[in-house]
Amino acid sequence: MMGAMNGRTISPNQTKLIFIIPFLTTLLYTTYLFFFSSIQVTNDALEYERLGKIIYEHGLVGYFQNGPAREPLYPLLITLSMKIASWTSFSYLKIQTIIQIAFLLLTQFLTYRLLRRLNITPWIISTTILYIGFSPALINSTFSLYSEIITYPLILAIIFVILKTWRMFEQCSIGKAFLQAALLTFLFILITCVKAIFGYIAVALLFPFIILLMRSLFKKNYRVTLNSFVFITTFLILLGLFMFSFKSLNKKYNGFFNFADRGYLLYANSARRTIPFSMTKLKAAIAYIPGEGLCPSMADHKDDCYYWSIASADGFGYRKCMALLDEGVPRTELESHLNSAAVDRVLKSPIPYIFFTFLESLKMFFWESTKIGSVTYPSWLEGLFDNAIFKNGLRFTISIITIWSMIYLAGFVWRKRKFIFDVKSAESEIVQIYFFMLVLIGIFVGLYSLIQIIPRYLFTIVPFYLIAIAFYFEQKLTKRVK
Repeated sequence: MMGAMNGRTISPNQTKLIFIIPFLTTLLYTTYLFFFSSIQVTNDALEYERLGKIIYEHGLVGYFQNGPAREPLYPLLITLSMKIASWTSFSYLKIQTIIQIAFLLLTQFLTYRLLRRLNITPWIISTTILYIGFSPALINSTFSLYSEIITYPLILAIIFVILKTWRMFEQCSIGKAFLQAALLTFLFILITCVKAIFGYIAVALLFPFIILLMRSLFKKNYRVTLNSFVFITTFLILLGLFMFSFKSLNKKYNGFFNFADRGYLLYANSARRTIPFSMTKLKAAIAYIPGEGLCPSMADHKDDCYYWSIASADGFGYRKCMALLDEGVPRTELESHLNSAAVDRVLKSPIPYIFFTFLESLKMFFWESTKIGSVTYPSWLEGLFDNAIFKNGLRFTISIITIWSMIYLAGFVWRKRKFIFDVKSAESEIVQIYFFMLVLIGIFVGLYSLIQIIPRYLFTIVPFYLIAIAFYFEQKLTKRVK
């Protein structure tokens, strides 16, 4: 595709180089790491490996019989690696690494395509694509046995489908609206099978489409009204059928009518946040936002830092589960009791809960890290990633840039809000891409803040963060040049 970027026409060869140079550089770097680094199967990776082996040996029936378990798509990918490994002399972990490198490269390609549609300057596109390939956090996720790597291309593909759907209701047929709904549902099913929270995000994302339906009905634009109604209805029916069927299989084979095994987390974090207020716990909560490494140097007591850790939240949930079981509550009814207990805690102490939920939500901007995944790197890279100046400086710098870019992008979309429902102009397409990015980020952060915030969980939205950063530098640096 040849086009104009910020008034500059670029040739087909330049268009290719924008992507090919950072792509090949990433390929060389990841190939080097493929031979000189290795996955460490520890912590959550052990559970993913266990589920992969269960599916490999007993099929999906075995997966459901041993549930409710973690979401199935990543264990299925591990099973595929194990199948391929059984036909070769390679370890399944090496096969898995190759597949995950492919996901990283696909993420680069989709980000490139999206940045092109946003008319970002070529050198900023290349820099963004290159950073995806060298970001310590994204490289960690590529070389760890964790599921986040699958979500990067999926969430970018979701934006492409949403944009096309949003802009076609003026001209498309009912059949086309149905097909777009089916395609978007399929993508959300895939990403829900990696992160169950997307089952809720998918429904919340329909809110702009409901507004579109109401606006078009009020303006007597019946084509848009009918197409948006068909789209919304089809999406809800197909997604609902999948969720009900999956939960029913869990109910049939293990007695739990739920999707995954994290029901205790809502209660755990509700309990942590509805605490009697104290300045020491507040100081620790603030210090814990950038990461657990900073907290001990700022908090008054080590116990206060532990209080805001993942282990502490797990402890709250585990103790409540044990207490309910001791009271005679059946295991299959634990989740409903935990949810009720969580609501009770929030209603009794709403102000602390809202305040600490907001504080913890700020963790979602501190995504860059050299040590999130379980990977053994070459010694020189281990030394770099362990270097306090490098790891803390990079994390702090990228986090501040991310926060400021998101604020700047939100301001831009607000100023251009009149274009959100305009499906004809080229400028409106750019605004709509950023609008739906912000909607997805907002819903994602909001829902995860209610449950549990682990740094690697937010990797899913990192491609959006990097696009927002590219937009910010596009606005500031290119204007300065001009």
